[in-house]
This record gives sequence, structure tokens and C-alpha cells, in this order.
Amino acid sequence: KTIHFDVTVHEVDLSVVSDYTDDSVKKYTGYDTIKAYEEATREILENSARSDAVALWLDEHSVMETCPDSLKKECQQSMLDYFRLIARYNGMDMAELLKTMNYDSEEALLADKDNADAVETSARDTLAWQYVAEKEHLQSTVRDYVDYLEKYAREQGYKDAYELLDYYTEEEMRTLYMKQLVADCILKYA
Repeated sequence: KTIHFDVTVHEVDLSVVSDYTDDSVKKYTGYDTIKAYEEATREILENSARSDAVALWLDEHSVMETCPDSLKKECQQSMLDYFRLIARYNGMDMAELLKTMNYDSEEALLADKDNADAVETSARDTLAWQYVAEKEHLQSTVRDYVDYLEKYAREQGYKDAYELLDYYTEEEMRTLYMKQLVADCILKYA
């Protein structure tokens, strides 16, 4: 059957992509030149790829015989914090997000097999990263950690570390930093 719809166009919006110039790069990225922006982007992508490769290698070579309950709860809380961040980003509260995902509670979300497996993987990974950090006696200064936070905030598009810590907990950022130290250490041997 033929269906007829009457519509009224209220507005037409045409997006205009600016030219890729030093001026547009400076305006939208904070870098002064295309070259500086591309070099920084390349460094970010290469570091990310190296860290991912180390994480994969460590994941494939680590075994967790038992998981402390405290670590499991920490990983579950981290997962819930991640979903709260998604909810906030989408202008919802956690209950609304859970409903859109067909869960009736946070407990149901955590009990889902895929999510429970993700929590176990996260716990195993955390133990492996911590083990390497302890065995290699990896330490840093407060200044190094603050510098990491500032750099990470800029790379992720946050104004500064304070804005970053509005979205991530201090514990999550310390864990990320520890993982970066471990990845750098392992890469020395690669």
C-alpha cells in the first residue's frame, strides 16, 4: 500500500568542515601547528598500541588461582562506576541506564555472565600488573604522578587533572598510572 506523510521542514543544518590548517588545528586542538598535532597524535597512538600489546601479553601469560574478595568488589565497583559515567554522559541516572540495558538492578548487571567474566578478567589483570610492579620495585614521585595526570587529561580532552578526576576516581587513575609504569618496564625488555 502507498502511505502518504505530510512533513514540515523547520530547519536545514549543513555542517561545514574547516580546512585543515595550522590555524584550525590551533583553534580546535590546542597545538600550534599541524606537524605538532600529528606528532603528538602519533605518539599517543603508538604508546597506546604498545601498552595494549603489553596488556595482551601479560593477560596471556598470567594465571589467577584465587581472587581476593576485596579485589573482586573493587573490580565490580569499577564496572559500576563505568556504567554510571555512561549514564551521566547520556543524561540519565543509573536506574534509567539499567532499564535500557534490560537489567532490573546493579546486582543483575554484575550477575550477567559476560559482566562477571569481565570482572574476573579485570581482577586477574590487576593482580598481574601489581605483581610485576612489586617484583620490579616500580616507584615514582608525586611529581611524576601529577605530570602523568595532566598529560593523560590533555590527551583525553579534559581541561586539566581536576576535571579528569571529576569523571574518574583517584584509585582508577593510580591503577592506570601503575599499569603505564609496568608497560614501560616490560617494553624495556621487549
